[in-house]
This record gives sequence, structure tokens and C-alpha cells, in this order.
Amino acid sequence: MKINGVKHYLWRAVDHEGEVLESFVTRRRDKKAALRFLRKSLRRHGATETIVTDRLASYGAALKQLGSIHNHFNQEHTLTSRTIFKECRTATLIAWRQLYAG
Repeated sequence: MKINGVKHYLWRAVDHEGEVLESFVTRRRDKKAALRFLRKSLRRHGATETIVTDRLASYGAALKQLGSIHNHFNQEHTLTSRTIFKECRTATLIAWRQLYAG
């Protein structure tokens, strides 16, 4: 978003129901800004079970510095290994072929 012709970034904390808990505007989208936003949100609203992000690298760096918080979204893609993915894909393709073959 632009404020007086200068690009700014809007950070938002949203609860599980979609209600906006916290808004924060910064000029940069770096680790320092992410850390300030996360600390402010956690201080005001308390600890959370999971944090879902848009995979911006600055979130990961800030969460590492904070320590004990588990970033669910950034870890989610590693839950399935490549070999398990290929096995599931192959099994699904075989099932579809059998379904079409009659």
C-alpha cells in the first residue's frame, strides 16, 4: 500500500475465525519488522498454538530468533517426503486406470 507516495507493508494477525487482531504498518518487510510485529502481537494476545505465514523468509528468521514457536505453514510442506509422494501418486494413477478400464 502507498502512503504519501511511499510504499508501505501491512502486517496483520488474524485469529482462527478470520477476525483481525492486530495491524502493523512498516516501510520494510525484513526480519526486524517481522520480529517487531510478532513480539507486539504475542505480547498483546498471548502465546499461540500455530502461526501461519505466507512463507516470507523474514518470518522464518524472526521465528527462529523467538525460539519456541512452531511455524506450522513453513513446516507443512516437509511432512511428506518425495518418495512417499511418488508412491501415493503411482497408487492413485493405478486406481484411476483400473476405474477407466472398467
